[in-house]
Amino acid sequence: SSIAGHIPTGFMPPKVPEWNLIPSVAVDAIAISIIGFAITVSLSEMFAKKHGYTVRANQEMYAIGFCNIIPSFFHCFTTSAALAKTLVKDS
Repeated sequence: SSIAGHIPTGFMPPKVPEWNLIPSVAVDAIAISIIGFAITVSLSEMFAKKHGYTVRANQEMYAIGFCNIIPSFFHCFTTSAALAKTLVKDS
């Protein structure tokens, strides 16, 4: 533990993300978000055809956006579609 230093325990209070980091990650974040959105929509459309329902891409975009913006205040990881996990849960 002397190498790692102090590791906080418990629930960390929400805080505003550091805005000074945005210029250094903006270009990469845009590319990753486009790829993540494309994967999520294609995966949802694949299962929509299989199970007989429709997918609205705009609604998916809002859902992914809120699922990534709101947790940014709580020190969480970003979300995206997971093909292998979705296939296992579907079967």
